[in-house]
Amino acid sequence: MLSGLPESVRSRLLKIQALAERGVGGEAEAAKRMLEDLCEEHGISVEDLTSLEVKFFAFTAKSPYHKKLLQQVCFHVLESSTITVVEDSSKPTVHVKMTEIQHLDVESCFNFYKEAWNEALSEFFTAFIHKHNIFGPQAGLVTQEVDQERMQRLLRAMKGIGGSSWTKPRARLEG
Repeated sequence: MLSGLPESVRSRLLKIQALAERGVGGEAEAAKRMLEDLCEEHGISVEDLTSLEVKFFAFTAKSPYHKKLLQQVCFHVLESSTITVVEDSSKPTVHVKMTEIQHLDVESCFNFYKEAWNEALSEFFTAFIHKHNIFGPQAGLVTQEVDQERMQRLLRAMKGIGGSSWTKPRARLEG
């Protein structure tokens, strides 16, 4: 239920909760009543608000591509054009500021796309090797079966790879 709340409502609830907890006298009491009324209006409990608290959550991003992917996932899931990030220079860890509910969504989405990225990168690497014919001697060649669909994906990827292939300097001089 909380994940469906608009950001403006979440923000307002958290501000009123802070006033109810830190306010003085009648100000705190009025804020507490307002908080209870708003929670009832939106079908949540005051206890549910703890999941709306914003804090830093750690994610492992071992490569620059994983860091960029995490950033894009955060923009997408958090529906925001800005995010608060702190990187740990001694570890492949990125800390992103969000709520517990947002953390669960970002973590799930990041893991899904990280796996998809790693599979796509593996296929691209295979296409790159074939495109540029980077093989050793063919003696003792190990073959593996490739299904037709994967073969078509590899051929499309090979066609999309630009650039020229390396030639031995000696062959350039002779040619």
